[in-house]
Amino acid sequence: MEKKTRRKKKDLDIDLKVNNADVSIERNEAGTTIEVDSDVVDVTYHKDQEGNVKIDVEIDDKVIYEFVSNGASKHMPKGTIFKVSGAMLKLFVKRGFGKLKK
Repeated sequence: MEKKTRRKKKDLDIDLKVNNADVSIERNEAGTTIEVDSDVVDVTYHKDQEGNVKIDVEIDDKVIYEFVSNGASKHMPKGTIFKVSGAMLKLFVKRGFGKLKK
């Protein structure tokens, strides 16, 4: 019985521009890169040939986001939703107090 070989994936270069976001998808021998640029957040996703994934999220410091507390801070009860600036959101997530509401 022959061992199955995987077919080589085709190279891609796609750019989409919709009302509130720009999406760019590129796949080649180096891996796959997806970029999403919107008014609220900018996200870059990269997966290399070994399967390692790197995600970068850029949050605007002046935009207001919804933050959900996980109860790690005694001043923020678990499950409470707060409206905070991007700068405060970065600080709260870094300290492990909760996450960005989807």
